[in-house]
Amino acid sequence: MKRMIISILALCGVAYSAFAQDSFTFDLGPGPKEQNVDIRVGVVGALNMSTFAVSDPQFDAGIGMKTGLDFGVAANFRFMKRNELSTVETGLLAFQPELKFSSVGAEYDKGAIGLNYLMVPLMFQVYPTDNLYLELGPQLALNLSSTPNNVALNKYQINLENLKANDVMLALGAGYSANGFSAGIRYCMGNSPIASNLPLKNNVIQVNLGYKFQIKKKQTSTMLINL
Repeated sequence: MKRMIISILALCGVAYSAFAQDSFTFDLGPGPKEQNVDIRVGVVGALNMSTFAVSDPQFDAGIGMKTGLDFGVAANFRFMKRNELSTVETGLLAFQPELKFSSVGAEYDKGAIGLNYLMVPLMFQVYPTDNLYLELGPQLALNLSSTPNNVALNKYQINLENLKANDVMLALGAGYSANGFSAGIRYCMGNSPIASNLPLKNNVIQVNLGYKFQIKKKQTSTMLINL
């Protein structure tokens, strides 16, 4: 028993000497995690100014610009801090998927062609400054409806029943974002003819506005013991 007590006291002495020489910190739980991505969700809307790119001159019948509306929801994921002192809220890069209803088309000498799409832009953004951004990405387009059913271009009578259901457009633009609000301009270029028998491709200029609110991650606390 005496030997045991002496051994315990000796170990306590060694331990005290070690702790007296330095301070040790024990993390007893997960600490506050710094956000790696600034996440925002909200609404977006735009004024569309659309027309068609004509690949066959025989279908060119004085096609002009048509106005329409574009609205829906969007999420924005911003990341990559500029430096050690900045936050991801002013990050260099962002990814913004959207889901929107979009009315496009064109006017021509005898009327107008109206096309309604469900649009899914997948925009990749670069921020040269905290608020100014440039963007580029594909835009999936699913046709919902079209008017009229028949179109007369020059001497050709076109039936829009042959309208293609979808398109993959290329979108690029620029804008300004601050405090959740954003404003910008975007150009969307169709890659497929709007119908199998109508060699016209969508060309759309959008002037857009939006508001997105920030989603914060829940923070956890840390318990530290200094010895």
